[in-house]
Amino acid sequence: KRTRKFYHILPFGTQEVHAKLTGNDQYILPQFKHNNDKGQDIKHQGVFLIGLKDLDPPQNVSILFKVAEGSANPEKEKQDITWFYLNDNNWIPFKNDEILSDTTNGLLTTGIIKFAVPKGATLNNSIMEPGSHWIMGTVPEHTDAICDLMEVYAQAGTASFINKKNDPAFLAKPLATKTIRKLKVKEAEIKTITQPYASFGGKVKERDNEFYRRVSERLRHKSRGVSIWDYERMVLQEFPDVYKAKCISHSNYDVKDEKDNLHDYEFSPGFVTLIVVPELKDLNAVDPLKPRLSLITLSKIKAFLSKYISPFAAENLKVINSLFEKIQVQFYVEFHSGYDRGFYEKELVKDIIRYLSPWAFQEGMDIVFGGKIHRSVILNFIEERPYVDFVADFKMDHIIDIDKDTVITKSDIEEAYASTARSILVSANTHIILQTSTCS
Repeated sequence: KRTRKFYHILPFGTQEVHAKLTGNDQYILPQFKHNNDKGQDIKHQGVFLIGLKDLDPPQNVSILFKVAEGSANPEKEKQDITWFYLNDNNWIPFKNDEILSDTTNGLLTTGIIKFAVPKGATLNNSIMEPGSHWIMGTVPEHTDAICDLMEVYAQAGTASFINKKNDPAFLAKPLATKTIRKLKVKEAEIKTITQPYASFGGKVKERDNEFYRRVSERLRHKSRGVSIWDYERMVLQEFPDVYKAKCISHSNYDVKDEKDNLHDYEFSPGFVTLIVVPELKDLNAVDPLKPRLSLITLSKIKAFLSKYISPFAAENLKVINSLFEKIQVQFYVEFHSGYDRGFYEKELVKDIIRYLSPWAFQEGMDIVFGGKIHRSVILNFIEERPYVDFVADFKMDHIIDIDKDTVITKSDIEEAYASTARSILVSANTHIILQTSTCS
């Protein structure tokens, strides 16, 4: 007797289904939907899969999620993430008490999620690579409301600083990566210790000059937001993670029209926009050339200000990140004799980036809103490098990333101006060095 079998071919494996497609729950094509903890069918726009080796359920596992904070779409509402584990080719949702803690705020900030993986999680499944226990996170819609995910680490934990008569200025700078390498008291269960990111949240004891400034500002604004100065000082005092705040009255940014296109209205009576820049010494920044605060922090700032300003102003208040407008140059360069071209091309690109965005690399350098830069200034800087002989075919482009889908490029211009009051001119992540010159 011949046995017939029917399989669904999935992205990472296969799954056998009933030989005869009968009943409402059978489909010719795979259906990427699952049941939630209430037994309801839910579909997913975004799915993230994590494979865990050497897990022995029931067992707790702490996973660190490093996200690009500020990359989430601030126009979209926060999305609820549903977590599942794999059991005999079936995705089973974690119960509420099986997610022990979550400091990521729905993957809007870097943090740790601690899962209590139940005994039902199985090791060998055909729909995913066998030999691992699998966890899945899903988002029903608006995946751009979740921050871009950069790195994931298992068995993560946090270490807190305890003051034991340390230098009072010890917390002035973050603890550099890879500083913590071992436990003070060894434990046989822990083989190695790694510190992938710098410390955060440290703050030195208030100094006399800081006390004088705080009290003076408090006496001036009296915890009431009336002028733009009040808005800025109150936020800077309440949120130490904010490096600079700029309040722009009668303006409204990131406004969508009927065709879902974004527009900036520099003159919009009745509206107030607060532009914030995060602390520049944050060594954990994913892109130091575009420092942004997370969506959850922007929401906290807006909620804080709304308590101290007029309810009419609070209704039309926006708190957003800066608009970073990139400067990118393209040119041919000839180096002096004895300088390796492969090495010094990379060095020249690094020097240009540092020149255009010095605040990202040198502590104490200020970041400035607005401004302009002329092509000849950058050209002169390159020609003054000790390893550069001459430059040819020099061009400068001005690139404005309105959002992920809208990019405006002004090519081969003489001078670049910041297009809005909330804009900051920065260097592009790379610059183009041509291999041949049309002038040669």
